[in-house]
Amino acid sequence: MGASLIIATISIAIAAATAAYSIYTMRKNQDNRTNMDPASLDDFGVTQSREGQVIPLVYGTVRLNGNIIYYGNLVTEEITEAVGGKGGGGKDITTGYRYYLDVWQGICEGKVEIIDTYINDDKQAVTADDTIFNDGTNGLFPDWAGEYASPLPGIAHIGYKKMFVGENATNLPTVHFIVKRVLQTGINNENMASGSNPAAVIYD
Repeated sequence: MGASLIIATISIAIAAATAAYSIYTMRKNQDNRTNMDPASLDDFGVTQSREGQVIPLVYGTVRLNGNIIYYGNLVTEEITEAVGGKGGGGKDITTGYRYYLDVWQGICEGKVEIIDTYINDDKQAVTADDTIFNDGTNGLFPDWAGEYASPLPGIAHIGYKKMFVGENATNLPTVHFIVKRVLQTGINNENMASGSNPAAVIYD
């Protein structure tokens, strides 16, 4: 009986110590989270186009990753969480940040239409306040890119204004595009079910 009482007492003491440590750790983490600093533009990992990088010429339907020409205008939104405080004595703590960037990407050469987009290999649309798409033949371009902005004649490109990067994420998501070449040769049956008519491709 005495041994059982001793074991029970030790078990209760261990449980109490574990609970106290958990509360201490939680409070410590919460205190640390209140001091979270947002990332700056320099903290972001972005794979940009390099001088001389190949721009693919597309025929048929193909999946391509965009080549980042420009990014900037970082926007940060604080994420907060209410903790503690029975009777209204709690406080909001910072649990992270949502990040948004203006992003301009080159896609390919030739007139194309975008069929689908993938973000980090997941089929989904890009979340942005505004999207400017140049199919390779029109004069649209993201004027918010400042001195770098240009219609890029003959190149299909796309600009995302305030693109959602992620929560507590400092790597710009990789965007892949499923694009289909739009031939303008005037040849009969230039676009077939199996893809672009080879004769039309040669003519183009």
